[in-house]
Amino acid sequence: MPASSYLPAKNAALAQRLSNFVTVANANMPALKLTPYDLVNIQTAAQQFHADMTSAEAAKQAAISAVHSKKTSRANGGDPVTVSAASAARRLACRARKPLCMPNSLSGV
Repeated sequence: MPASSYLPAKNAALAQRLSNFVTVANANMPALKLTPYDLVNIQTAAQQFHADMTSAEAAKQAAISAVHSKKTSRANGGDPVTVSAASAARRLACRARKPLCMPNSLSGV
């Protein structure tokens, strides 16, 4: 059995476990025969992991929001006021393909 198998696979659970470990270790330093110097690395690592996890979650939510915004601007979702990029391009292409409206200088004839 690997030594790290007791660590949870989920980030939020690992952050909670690290926080709990640091709290218990700080509260029981004499009984565990630890000094503040012994706990500096784990405290720093736990804080950095929590900050990185929070930053990654924020970036993930921003990406989800950006994709939703892009999809909304591509197809207006039935909003009659908003003109989507696809529908605007479609209308312009249809107008350009009508031979009766196009002067000969633009049609290549």
